[in-house]
Amino acid sequence: MLMLLRFLRSSQPAMIILLPVLALLLAVPIFVGSWPIQATGATQPLYQLLVFLTGGFPVVLQIIGVVLLGAQALLLNYIVEDSRILQKKTYLPGLLFLLIGNAFFTGWGMHPVFCASLFLLFFFYQLVELSRTEKAKSKAFNAGLLISIASMFYFPAIVFFVVLLVALVSFRSFSWREWSVALLGLLLPYVYLLAYYHWVDTTQLFGDYLTPFAYELSDQPLGWSFYFLMTLLLLSGFWSLRMFLKLIGVNKVRMRKLLVLQVWFALLALSSMSLSPQIQLVAAGLVTIPLSIYLANYFLMSKQFWLAELLLIGLIAATICYRYLPIFYT
Repeated sequence: MLMLLRFLRSSQPAMIILLPVLALLLAVPIFVGSWPIQATGATQPLYQLLVFLTGGFPVVLQIIGVVLLGAQALLLNYIVEDSRILQKKTYLPGLLFLLIGNAFFTGWGMHPVFCASLFLLFFFYQLVELSRTEKAKSKAFNAGLLISIASMFYFPAIVFFVVLLVALVSFRSFSWREWSVALLGLLLPYVYLLAYYHWVDTTQLFGDYLTPFAYELSDQPLGWSFYFLMTLLLLSGFWSLRMFLKLIGVNKVRMRKLLVLQVWFALLALSSMSLSPQIQLVAAGLVTIPLSIYLANYFLMSKQFWLAELLLIGLIAATICYRYLPIFYT
């Protein structure tokens, strides 16, 4: 009894295989048609390019989405382990990314938000590097560039430039060169994009960015399984708060600042919804990254083992029900 959480708390190499397999299993309902997807025309420049390269075939985009989900789970785990944000090595952040991602990215065969989250993960890793290097100009430029690329998939992601500024204030003494190269990294892709638009004689830019996205979930009722999953996430979040505050208190200064950056990341992820053309569940999907780390700390460090195990089993069961139950109603 109580073996699942004990297994997941450890850093088992088998999880490198199990995480992508879990991503594939949770994606099965998409391929059997229980999560219908409708095309409405891609508008973000890089997402337009992706749709063009794949021929706009939903099945191809769905496969890419599944691969991205598994890859992002493993990437998040690598970043957390390399940065030592958590006190032990574990694959819990990756697992929770899959579970929470399935709550927000309901029809994530492919969506601009999902593409943007990949580059925001690389962006967060640049912040980790920024916190432990003396020469930060290249890291600041790379971070700004990654935000810009993410915003070319999903424009509201541009608000994460605020997180970069907070990181520069937190980890560095003021240097106008570092701030300048960060801004340069953000603006440079847009300079090239504007030059391209001028070359082809078109004025589409922000107007098209803020129009409906390429592939959106059709009118799919959320159902009791979704609300059950959200309830468990809220309960887990509530029980995690004390553990998170304790982690901030006992960690070294650098780790404490990285944890505070996660709070900024979550707040900016939620605020980015105000720039979205449509208030959809998927628009909150960028909060998956900090929320996965936040909850992983609770499941890793909780001394109320039975409660943590019960909540984790509940999250897994609720996610499976949420993904698979629609099959029986179609």
